[in-house]
Amino acid sequence: ECASKGVYNKFAAMSALISIYLDTRNFPQAESLAALALQSYPMNRVFLWGLCTALEKEGKIDEAMLAYGTLLERILEAKSSNPYNEIVCRLKLVISRLSAGKREDVEDQLQHILAWEGHEFPEGYGERAKAKFSQARQILEENGKTTDPRR
Repeated sequence: ECASKGVYNKFAAMSALISIYLDTRNFPQAESLAALALQSYPMNRVFLWGLCTALEKEGKIDEAMLAYGTLLERILEAKSSNPYNEIVCRLKLVISRLSAGKREDVEDQLQHILAWEGHEFPEGYGERAKAKFSQARQILEENGKTTDPRR
C-alpha cells in the first residue's frame, strides 16, 4: 500500500518490496517495480541492484549486461571506500557477458577485480571478497588468461 500510495516512505517501501519480490522469485514484479522507482531516482544504486538481479534471474542477459554496466558506472562515480560492491558488480558483468557469448572487456574486468586483492575490507567483507577473487581467478584460468593483477 505504501509503495503505491505513500508520500514520505514510498521509495523505502518500494525498495523493501523489490527485495521481497526477489526473495520470493517474483522476478517480473521486481523488474517492473525497480524500473518504476528508477524513473524517479535514476542514480539510485539500490534500485539498480534490484533491476540487475531481476533481469539476470529472468534470463534477460543482454538487458542485465547493460544494467550491470550502468550500475558499475554509478558505483565508480560514488568512490566508496568499500570496493566490495565494485567487485561484485564487475563479476556479475563478466558472468552476464560470458553467458551472452561476449568476451570483450572480460579479462580487463577480472583484472580490475584482482587488483583489489590485499586491500583491507570492512569487517565481514574480507572473506566474501576472497571468494570473489577466487571466482575471478577461476574464470580467467578457464579462459586461458593470466591472473597477474598488475597487468
